[in-house]
Amino acid sequence: AAAVERERIASHLNWLAGLARQMGLASLMRRATALQRSVRMAQADELNERADDIRNLLRGIQHGSLLKPKLAGIGALKGVTDGPVGRAAGYASDARHSESTYAALGFEPITQKDGDAMALRQRCAEIAQSLDLMAKVGAISVPEMPLATGDGHGMATVETPRGPATLHLTLKDGMVSSARLTTPFAALAAHVPDLIKQMELADALTVIGSLDLDPWSASR
Repeated sequence: AAAVERERIASHLNWLAGLARQMGLASLMRRATALQRSVRMAQADELNERADDIRNLLRGIQHGSLLKPKLAGIGALKGVTDGPVGRAAGYASDARHSESTYAALGFEPITQKDGDAMALRQRCAEIAQSLDLMAKVGAISVPEMPLATGDGHGMATVETPRGPATLHLTLKDGMVSSARLTTPFAALAAHVPDLIKQMELADALTVIGSLDLDPWSASR
């Protein structure tokens, strides 16, 4: 759980840096980028040392006056119920909620209600929540994957920083014969044409940036 939450913090900070760059907020971009780089491979004690800096950044964003006029009321998205975008619109869908590890940590999904480009608040809240979860765990360890044998099919869903990703694997003689990964990209990208229709270019680019579309999926 700690390794997953560290990835969530780093991903959300990276998204924040990109959105700030898109909007011309150079100072915010530099701060978010520096924190993202310090978090990405940090151990638990190192991350705890950075926690106050991250929380100060989040408070400044949510209480500052620069972002709301640029983001509030644009890019309101309906029809997406998963991931940070869905939770920003009030849907409490989160694959972590069904996992025993997260249940033991007292995890509950965080939601907002507006669902517009100010979903910024949602990701800020999730960063703070991830810091709290990591403080409860106290250590970061990545589990070793067991070696597969025989034939069969397996499926697993993980709540990534962008939403649920599901992997289907088929094994033959212990080797992967087929694999299919479903990410949140397609569901989000399908809404973009209608979402930005007749919108000014600057607002359209900001709205697209607020969705945190997966560039790896876009390149396939």
